[in-house]
Amino acid sequence: MINFTLDFQDKPKANNPMKRIFTTNYKSIIYLFVFMQFPCLLSAQSFTLGWSGMELVSKSTFGNSSGWVTNVANAGLGDKSIVTANGDTLKLNWTFGTGNRYKWAQCYLSLPQAISLADYDLFGFNLKGMPNKGNVGFELKFEDGTHQAVLRWDGLAGLNRWAENISASKKQFENSASMDWSKVKVISLAVYAQASDQYVSSDMGSVSIYQLIGTKMSGWERATTREFINAQDFVTTKENAISAIINRQQSTGLLTTWTQDGSSWLYGQGLALKALCIEGDWKQGVPVNAAAVAAEKLALFLTYNQQPEGYWPRAWNSNSGTILVLREADGTVWMGDFPWIITGLQSYFKKSGDLRVKPALENGMKFLRDLIMPDGKLLTINPQTGVKSEVTSCEAYAAVILSLYESGDDSRANSLFSYIFTHGWDSQLRYWREATYSDRIVLFANTWMSYYLFRKGETQMGLDALSLAGKVLYTHGNGASFGMDGIVPLAVWIEGTLSYIAAGGPGSVFLFEEIRKQIHSDGMVSHYNENLGGIGGIWAVDWHSLDGTSWLYFTTKGISPFDVITGIPVGVHSIPVNERKNNFEVSVLRTGELFIRPLLPVQKEINIRVIQLDGRIISEKKVPANSGEITFPLPQNRPAREVIFVQISGKGQMESYRVIR
Repeated sequence: MINFTLDFQDKPKANNPMKRIFTTNYKSIIYLFVFMQFPCLLSAQSFTLGWSGMELVSKSTFGNSSGWVTNVANAGLGDKSIVTANGDTLKLNWTFGTGNRYKWAQCYLSLPQAISLADYDLFGFNLKGMPNKGNVGFELKFEDGTHQAVLRWDGLAGLNRWAENISASKKQFENSASMDWSKVKVISLAVYAQASDQYVSSDMGSVSIYQLIGTKMSGWERATTREFINAQDFVTTKENAISAIINRQQSTGLLTTWTQDGSSWLYGQGLALKALCIEGDWKQGVPVNAAAVAAEKLALFLTYNQQPEGYWPRAWNSNSGTILVLREADGTVWMGDFPWIITGLQSYFKKSGDLRVKPALENGMKFLRDLIMPDGKLLTINPQTGVKSEVTSCEAYAAVILSLYESGDDSRANSLFSYIFTHGWDSQLRYWREATYSDRIVLFANTWMSYYLFRKGETQMGLDALSLAGKVLYTHGNGASFGMDGIVPLAVWIEGTLSYIAAGGPGSVFLFEEIRKQIHSDGMVSHYNENLGGIGGIWAVDWHSLDGTSWLYFTTKGISPFDVITGIPVGVHSIPVNERKNNFEVSVLRTGELFIRPLLPVQKEINIRVIQLDGRIISEKKVPANSGEITFPLPQNRPAREVIFVQISGKGQMESYRVIR
């Protein structure tokens, strides 16, 4: 067997073996090894995970400690900053004095001549901190003489090993748009600590920084085909995963997310419920295998523990069912996890036909639909105050869109997708932003939202997003394995890596072999493969993970949780037995558009729904009073000679028309 190692004791080597292998010999060495050992895997395309770049300043300049000027928040209170160097590695040695106050220690390099970073849109650096410094963050800053562009990573000075290519896009930096990136005159490195009653004593430590680099993401290669593992070769892994999920069930019906604190978190309950439903068997509504029995217990707990408004708490105690977390800290409902329960319960209803879950589904769907604006904008609400606010997260949109597709409301799902595509897709760099306001590159936004691009036939756009995420978020973590991180590439997030593999991201064959090495004897995977705690925006613990194991199931099943289960869900409109034609003439034009001519003046607003035979709403439109003749496009890529029903409703009346498109 060939082993590749990376020395993290002092600093990454100047000729980093990880980079050399995965940029020049990725296919010839790694894939040769993988396929010799595992010929069952599908052949993979050539694609380079990770990235390398150009030094922003020379090693001799960067590693010259005498060129760096120090500064501190308050030297009179004991704050100190001393810069030393070991070759081309810079070390910022810091001391914080006492007091409940904002503290910082800085070193900055005034360049003899301004440099241009205008062509770079991504920066990276290698860093090593010290243990037990979780209160201390790290800051990188560029200055043009007038403006400053700043980015901070909370807790990063507490990373007690080398992390490579800690990446940040230029757009992430505060005040980036105001910077003259063609005339960068100062580079600043700093550590900081927020004012806190828990951090009043003096403290000291150091951070080592090596190789500050930049690159141009817009010029990167992108994969042209999706890459999947051969699920047929991992049936045992799949079966072990679903058994592990079932074994997490408590007497309440809940599945334990973390055994360490006995908690059950909402998103994971919906995700696992869908997995249980796929594996479950029912005969005349009666569960006949272990997965179906577990699904029933979980579905009934969720049905009977819904909040009156229609949402569910964020977390429960697994054993008692008592609520641990009701809503977000600001009192709103987090739309990134609540919709997964609708997805799970709809999956359960389609497979079991259990009418006991119908009231909860109807209540949940009403709560959700009331938060969707006509243009597809998504809102959330503080149920206590009734105040609504905009949802900006692409991850949340992905969760809501899935719940709507699973509920047969394709029209609203498509409307939400159109809205978030307009506001969340970066057409220049071709990836999904973290949120409408945030350009940060995160994994779930790209692995989840790319599924809808694939669904809509935009395969290359989906691959563009996965390719960029595969480069920016790829990491070797603590050196034990390769994989993806979720926000900043510090450690291997196993759940997130599996979501990338399930989406068919480039390099998935190799990545799954890395994950296979970390599957535990109980069939589960850990959240991360190391314990870092909360650092740099991630929460890395090596606890056995319900959510990660659910993603392991879907990956080895060869499907995605974003695939909609076949069946008629709760909430779709039944197909009318008898047509009623009184006030409109309805037909499909040769152009493919729906044409509606009122036979009498329409003096009230009407709602038009186009429904397919299984009850799914495939298009919906509100039309103001006195609009005259109405035309609007029907969804494309539909079967030829398809029978559809057009429902036209207003206050107190509804008419139905059967047409063939």
